[in-house]
Amino acid sequence: MSFLSLPLFLLIGVLSSSPQTEAPASPPAEVAPATEAATAPNAGPEEVAAPVSPEEAAFNERSAALGQRVLAVDAQMKDTARLTALNPDAAKAELDAIQTGFQAEIDAFIQDFFNLAAQKFATLPEAEQQTLRTNVENTAGQLATLPQAMRDRAEAAALLPPPPEAAPSH
Repeated sequence: MSFLSLPLFLLIGVLSSSPQTEAPASPPAEVAPATEAATAPNAGPEEVAAPVSPEEAAFNERSAALGQRVLAVDAQMKDTARLTALNPDAAKAELDAIQTGFQAEIDAFIQDFFNLAAQKFATLPEAEQQTLRTNVENTAGQLATLPQAMRDRAEAAALLPPPPEAAPSH
């Protein structure tokens, strides 16, 4: 069930940055190692032997693409939030538009996630169904709040004063 861990790694990567630090957005190439780590068989041999369906493979690819999209939207939100001091109304309107558009992307992704989980759910023994249901609900809930969390981070980072410049050495 590697598809369950991909969106969670996506969230962890984006939300792990503190709003107090202004780290540059990671290049999209860095998403691939996280995705590969998420799909790497770290559990027991039963998960290693489980074949990945074409639907699951396609979802994994879409999840990786969403990871790249998250990085791009995060950078776009940070850039827009920095404009608040110059034109607060325009910056707010732009952030609203970015967030609304990205929320629609996330909502569509969540629906695909639910569809894939429903297919997986039907094939699982009853003892594993509740675990899947709980994981899917938790992950979908985290994904649904991602656009707002990204905006909050961008706005918080924009409020921070620039770091002090190093004093020139004599």
